[in-house]
Amino acid sequence: MFQNNLAFEIADQYSDRPMEFLKSLYDISCYVPGTYAEIWKFIMENGNSLKRYCNVFLFFEKIGIMIEE
Repeated sequence: MFQNNLAFEIADQYSDRPMEFLKSLYDISCYVPGTYAEIWKFIMENGNSLKRYCNVFLFFEKIGIMIEE
């Protein structure tokens, strides 16, 4: 239930600022550079999945949505 609430909070926070949401995925606190396999390996190690690391940015890169400079 906590994750659902957090997801809705994030959706509300960024609903009118999608590029800000995309930029947040590259924040040093959750961004892990690398390939899909490398990132999943890192996320699965040492409880990193519980430390808010994610690879969601890969989805946006795959469909060609990039951060505006």
